Amino acid sequence: MFARPEALCPLNTSDVIEDNADDGNWVKALKYATSTLFYSAAGVFSGGSRSEQVGDVHASQSGFTITQSDREYYRKVADKLRGEIGAQVEENVNESTGAFDATDKRKRTNKKGCVWN
Repeated sequence: MFARPEALCPLNTSDVIEDNADDGNWVKALKYATSTLFYSAAGVFSGGSRSEQVGDVHASQSGFTITQSDREYYRKVADKLRGEIGAQVEENVNESTGAFDATDKRKRTNKKGCVWN
């Protein structure tokens, strides 16, 4: 016999936590949504910086930095939230697969025999 997934209620940004704190299904949905946000944060790349130059004046604005320990913390929080509601944790796929070198796949020859990238 297969396990049947439990349907979670939809959340709304106007929902007030205190008004729904007694509704077990709503709390599960909130924890699941929160864990999904933490998983998303764990996969974010550092960045967001920009620079601009007008004439000989150069200005730059730094972005945000996400360290490996930040990613591990976000995953840990997400895993904990999923565990509290009995949901499966997400696999950490981006750490185990590695990169694929497709350099040789990029060089192609057109109909006239010219090589282009």
